[in-house]
Amino acid sequence: MVLAAGLGTRLRPLTYYHPKPVLPILNRPLLHYCLEYLDHWGIFRYIINLHHLSEQVRECAHSYARLSKVHFSLEQNILGTGGALKRVADLITSATTLILINGDILFQPDLTKALAIHRDSKALATLVLRHDRRAEQFGLVGTDRTGRIVLIPPSRQHLDTMAESGMFSGVHLINPTLFHYFPDKSSFCIVRDVYHPLVLKGAPIMGVFAQEPWSDIGTIERYFATQFEVLQRQQQQSPTYDLPLTTDQLSSNLAFIHPSARIEHNVRIGHRVIIGPDCILEQNSQCEHALLLPGSRLARNTNISSCILHPHCLIPLI
Repeated sequence: MVLAAGLGTRLRPLTYYHPKPVLPILNRPLLHYCLEYLDHWGIFRYIINLHHLSEQVRECAHSYARLSKVHFSLEQNILGTGGALKRVADLITSATTLILINGDILFQPDLTKALAIHRDSKALATLVLRHDRRAEQFGLVGTDRTGRIVLIPPSRQHLDTMAESGMFSGVHLINPTLFHYFPDKSSFCIVRDVYHPLVLKGAPIMGVFAQEPWSDIGTIERYFATQFEVLQRQQQQSPTYDLPLTTDQLSSNLAFIHPSARIEHNVRIGHRVIIGPDCILEQNSQCEHALLLPGSRLARNTNISSCILHPHCLIPLI
């Protein structure tokens, strides 16, 4: 299940026009990365919850080439992570291990170890965790020597029983037995209202640490930075690809120009630039440290830096 209902308030004004899961990461919708990841792990039935600009999410999901069976859960009011899952509980069989993933992260951890621990420990839920210097900021999660979670938000006090600590990544493995512990309300947070009281009781809520790169696109600055993190990883894996520019036009290799973009005469492209499909850079324009989203137009004699250009707005980076 992909959680895709959020308003994306910290990503405004982009999310006035597009829901978070539809926003492109290196010219590909974030939702497609999530679906591809689930597809890799043999998922053949998808559930996607919807609220904000729901039709765009539907269209984006259906545009994923390998999408098989999908159920959309439209929420008239946002139900939270727990309420979203409770609303579709009847669709999930008791023999199923549910993979629940936040739709606003880019994270593709190897689940081999997590699935084995989840099965062998008979866990109600297994959370994929990661070490991060910002763990206290995001909410510290701690495990004991067996991998059982002993500290989870909103609790904050370090415990003597903690052997390892980090932050929750937004990927859960869930045993449907967990549904029996859901509160008697329609809207709630699964971490605060379900996992936290179960952890306090010593219930089998497990944590497994993963090392793969993790990106949260919850803010404009993080959305921008994630583009170049992904580009850098792709260039390291496949360092050569054709760009529709001559050497004197391109001042840095940390750049990506979609083949459908139109680059006019005497355009200068500086360091850290991504130019999306159907963009137009008119003559004598310049850009550096910039993300040009699909369909954007950079007017002639215009110079932009440290910003995101959208067809309807220009967003400066703080």
